[in-house]
Formats: sequence, C-alpha cells, structure tokens
Amino acid sequence: MRRFDDNQPNQDVSSALAFSPLSAMSNAPFPKPRRGDTWTYRIDDRLRQARFEETRRVTALDGQTITCEQQSNAPGYASGRWVYTREWNLISRPALGAPGDSEDDSGRWEWTPPLPLFRFPLRADDRLAGEARVRNAVTETSNLHRFARVIEGPVRTRLARPGAGDATSLAADRPANGEAILWRVRYRARVLVEGSDPPVEWINEETYDYAPFAQAVYAMSHRVRGPDGRLTRDAHSVLVRYVRAAA
Repeated sequence: MRRFDDNQPNQDVSSALAFSPLSAMSNAPFPKPRRGDTWTYRIDDRLRQARFEETRRVTALDGQTITCEQQSNAPGYASGRWVYTREWNLISRPALGAPGDSEDDSGRWEWTPPLPLFRFPLRADDRLAGEARVRNAVTETSNLHRFARVIEGPVRTRLARPGAGDATSLAADRPANGEAILWRVRYRARVLVEGSDPPVEWINEETYDYAPFAQAVYAMSHRVRGPDGRLTRDAHSVLVRYVRAAA
C-alpha cells in the first residue's frame, strides 16, 4: 500500500492516497456544515518547492449559501470572504490583487453558474459538461470555462498522516482506524479570456476528494497551464485539522 511521505512535499497528495473500490455506499449525503466549523489544509506548491497552510472557517449559513473566511500564508492567495452554495460549489471570492488592495481595488470573481463540482447526493459516474462564466465587475474581466466534470467513487482510503512540521492533527471526527470513505471529483476546463485578440486560452485541471466525515473536501489537486502550455500552477492540498463546531 502506497502512503504519503510527509518528508516529500512535491508529491501529488491525491495520487498518494491508497484507494480501493467500495460498493456498499451508493451515494454521499448532503453536507451539513455548522457556523464555526474550521478546516486547515497543508498546501504543497510544486512550482515554488514550498509548503503553506490554508484555513477555512464558516462564518455564516443560510438556506442557499455557505460563507467562509479563508486565510493562507501562501503568496498571492486571495484571502477574505469566499461564498459557496450549500453543496460547496464556489459562487464568489476575492480577486488576487496587490498587497494592501481591497475589494474596491481588485474586485471579486463571480461564477455563473456556480463552479459546477458537486451535486448531492454524490453518485458514482455522475458526469456534467457545459459552460460557465467567471466575471470581475471592477476590472471588467470575463473568462469562459468550457468544462467537463465527473464524480467517481465511493472509495475507501487510508488517510495521510499530518507531517512532522504540522502543529495540528485531525480532530476526534477522524476515523479511529485512519480510514475513510472519499468521493473523487475530476474537473477540466478550457478557459478562454473573453475579448482577447488574438484569443488566449488556459487549461485548468482540478481533482477533489470529498470526505463525508469532514463535511468538506479532504484533498485537492490543482494544475493550470498557460497559453504556451507551461504550468503556471501546480498545487496539492490535504486536510490536517478539522474542528467541528458545537451544535
């Protein structure tokens, strides 16, 4: 069984998980996060050969949305208010701006429809293809995503151990035997920068491993290739702490 080596930051976290098919679970139930729930992820940035940390905390919930305060020590991370549907599909987030910029300066990215990753209850071989637009009203920028998404699973996996450099570990909700059921979602999009002349196209590839026990994503992999085919982002994240708020 292959395991994630905490001393090797440049591995693909999701591929280091040990998967085996599981037929007993036919779907993953609708997530039920609580206000105050907090997830901390370790981010391995292969391009920078560096490791960072990201924290996501639920600050508000209503019938339609989950609002989180997200912070990271990674350079250029869009910290601030991230808004999701109740299925964890991204609606909006701060744009990347210069240090000290506010949303008035750099605006927000707004997805229409919301980033089409999850559709609960999750079911194996659920496929979706289509188009979505991502707009920033302040910078008057618009990107067209032509995407394909597939939901795989369920699979049983042995969870990666927090590394020696992590001050935290998963809370009591982590399965006692170190195993969990995960659902993998693969998303690939050709991203066209609208209004560009000549046309400019990027390739966006994302993999998410959703964990019902954590009410959220357990591991993520994100790769972006620019118009010249070179990688501009290659990051892998894994959950190292989950704190469930009191009911």
